Amino acid sequence: MAILSGSRFGPVGASVALHAALFGFLVFSFSFGSAPIAPPMPQVIEAVVVDESLVEEEMLRLEEQEKKEQAEARQRREEAEQARIQAEEEKSRLKELEQQRQQAEQDRKAREEADRQRKVKMERERKEAEAKAAQERKAREDKEKKRLADLERKRKAEEERLARIREEQRKAEEARKAEEKRAREQAEARARQQREEELRLAMAEEERRRQAEDSGLLARYVEVIRQRVQRNWIRPPEAQAGLECVVNVSQIPGGEVVDVRFGRCNGDDVVRRSIEAAVLRASPLPPPADPSLFERNLVITFRPEP
Repeated sequence: MAILSGSRFGPVGASVALHAALFGFLVFSFSFGSAPIAPPMPQVIEAVVVDESLVEEEMLRLEEQEKKEQAEARQRREEAEQARIQAEEEKSRLKELEQQRQQAEQDRKAREEADRQRKVKMERERKEAEAKAAQERKAREDKEKKRLADLERKRKAEEERLARIREEQRKAEEARKAEEKRAREQAEARARQQREEELRLAMAEEERRRQAEDSGLLARYVEVIRQRVQRNWIRPPEAQAGLECVVNVSQIPGGEVVDVRFGRCNGDDVVRRSIEAAVLRASPLPPPADPSLFERNLVITFRPEP
């Protein structure tokens, strides 16, 4: 045993020595256990010689077995640690899955709540929109009724106004017709008076003209004009003796000549143009001594002296 305790094996050697002691005990027990129990005899101490090679071999076997058990224990510890790690990972994964499930449940509930609130909001908005639409429709109907009532009131007012206008027009037309009748009667009266006055004046003028003609004033007036025309006449070579032309002269008040036409005339075109030029040079013609003798259209017999 002293050899065992001082060996190089340390804890492993101690374990082997312990197993060897147990083995020796077993051998010893086997050696003595198989013999029948004899009556007590005087104690005799006998020594049993143990083969050291067997002990060494047993110790090696035990050492190998110890190593194997330690390896198996280490493997079991590693497997247990791996199982623990896997269990921790599985626990963590399950925990994460639970958290994900809880989060998904919270998200689902949040979505359901949001959807519920959205539906509530939509329903509220729908009701508000319907109420607003009903109010707007009622407002439009009231406005349309008011508009139609205003139109009806305006139509009646317009009809009354038109009736008043038609009545005023009728009265104005009657007044106009009456005024026109009165004006027409007055105009007719004035026209009659004017015609009577003009007739009276014409008769008086005619009488004065007749008296002037009878006194020779008209003949002298025509002669004065003829002499003035003759003084302004430039005799052309074509003019022959015995020339005689009836010249119609149109004048305006003041004596300005506005037209010259020929009646009977024995002169050619050159002679006629010379006479027309003489009449125009004589314009304005002298007025008659008696204004009643003024004639717009004068008939002059142009008969130049030789």
